[in-house]
Amino acid sequence: MQAPQNTTKPFCVYQLISPNREYSHSGYSGLSKPRVQISCYAETYDGAHAVADKVIEAVEAWPGATNIQAAFIDNQQDMYDSETDLYHVPVDFIVHYGG
Repeated sequence: MQAPQNTTKPFCVYQLISPNREYSHSGYSGLSKPRVQISCYAETYDGAHAVADKVIEAVEAWPGATNIQAAFIDNQQDMYDSETDLYHVPVDFIVHYGG
């Protein structure tokens, strides 16, 4: 959720937003659809978007390579962090796996 101090820019951090486990009348189905946020930081607006584009490309290639069944972009924002003087592009994914 936080980059170590003095991390080289650009960089990403990630966090689990919600686990979203799938249930049936019998209980947990073994399937999950967690929301994961990957936050991309850079010194320029274009730099933050370039990193976000690479993250999106990597996540979209994930299904089939692992037990991930699907990964969809759910949200993307343009932000600026005045405390760190960095541009911030958080990208939320819904990741389907299990079963």
